Amino acid sequence: MDLEKERRQQTLKVLFAETLMVLTAITLVVVLVLIVSGYWIDENFEVARSGMLQVSSSPTGATVKIDEDVLSQRTNTSRVIPTGAHVVTIQKDGYDSWSKEISIKEGLLYQLRYPRLFLEEREVEKTPLDFVVTKASISPKRDQMLLMNATSKWALINLDDTQSELKSLDLTKLLPSGYAGEILSAEWSRDEKRILIGMRFEPDKTSWLLVDLTDILRSVDLSSEFGVGFSQVVFANDSGDSLLALRNQSLQQINLNNKSISAILVEKVSQYYQYGDNVIFVAEDEAGQGYVGRIRLNKSDVETMLKLDNLNAKAFFGKFYDNEYLMVVSGNKASVYLKDDYEKAVYTYELSFEPSVAKLGGFGEYLLMNNDIKMATLDMESETLREWEIESPSFGWLDDNMIYIVNNNELIVYDFDGLNRRTIAQNVSGSFPVTITSDKWLYYISDNNLVREWLVRK
Repeated sequence: MDLEKERRQQTLKVLFAETLMVLTAITLVVVLVLIVSGYWIDENFEVARSGMLQVSSSPTGATVKIDEDVLSQRTNTSRVIPTGAHVVTIQKDGYDSWSKEISIKEGLLYQLRYPRLFLEEREVEKTPLDFVVTKASISPKRDQMLLMNATSKWALINLDDTQSELKSLDLTKLLPSGYAGEILSAEWSRDEKRILIGMRFEPDKTSWLLVDLTDILRSVDLSSEFGVGFSQVVFANDSGDSLLALRNQSLQQINLNNKSISAILVEKVSQYYQYGDNVIFVAEDEAGQGYVGRIRLNKSDVETMLKLDNLNAKAFFGKFYDNEYLMVVSGNKASVYLKDDYEKAVYTYELSFEPSVAKLGGFGEYLLMNNDIKMATLDMESETLREWEIESPSFGWLDDNMIYIVNNNELIVYDFDGLNRRTIAQNVSGSFPVTITSDKWLYYISDNNLVREWLVRK
């Protein structure tokens, strides 16, 4: 036997195997890099560009169809699909359907996390209310409803309670029996332990009542407590023991623990919005120039972020994916600026109308603007602006991504961009809020009855 020849052949085999392993590893890395970069091999074995689509729905377990292709997996699911326009349809037996045309960009993730399907045949439960309700308010987590009227006896209901029992609230300390006042607003603290009630007892004068749900006797009339009138008051923290108040266009902070009010933080404020520890505001400087500014709670430094020509502008701070940004609505234009880079907007969109109201929605990925029945949605996910109209100028939020109106006692819902319009209930009172809680119940008021409809099969 020729041992030297045998060794050479064995060496060549090892070199060949190692070379093949290296080439395989390199090929695999290249393929993974191409996939991450948005390339894939289509059914014709040709290289194509792609992106990722992630689809969720409520309820889950729905069929997803992309164009004419029905996915084998049901929601919640994800799929690599070619770039360009696609129609996504979501269906589930016994429920209505949902669809939307989307645009996939190469190498990027597009999330559809808000589609909601409504059960077509729903079980309805009614709870008669033992007093005439004049106004109602839904808590931030949509698990409680405050029922108000023209007496000092109000009620609180736990919407997640299967029995829908009412808890009486005696507000005689704040509202003597037979009071004559108009309830303007009701804002909940984020921990849902306090409610801030705006009331008008006299023309052009707003009183602010802070209702403590853990101890009604600790409730206070802020106007009486501090001896001054405020035009606007909002909660400044989760527990509700810190407030931001506007008095004669001057912004101040109220500490309920020691019952103190701060020095003036900013003057000539026309609008303000809280984002975490930041307060974003629109104000006028000493030279009469409008500007967007920022202060941090418990700090006195004022930062000028952006100069404005319009003192009626509205400014919002939000976060989409890992990017924080500033949105400014001025006149009929909506602009988006990246955090700490306010020299030039990354997007500017022109509307056909001038919004009177603007609200940052969802997870911060869109801005909804309206004036009367005209609506516009600036969608950060698709980087588009869409204008649309509703039948009635009064609308509310059914959940984080869906609005509703009540028109001729019909409950009509839209996605935040105006798509997927559906009529989902009849005989609904338009004077009271409507909500969905626990993703299984739809609540509304009809003929002084609290109505609950099951959105899922029992």
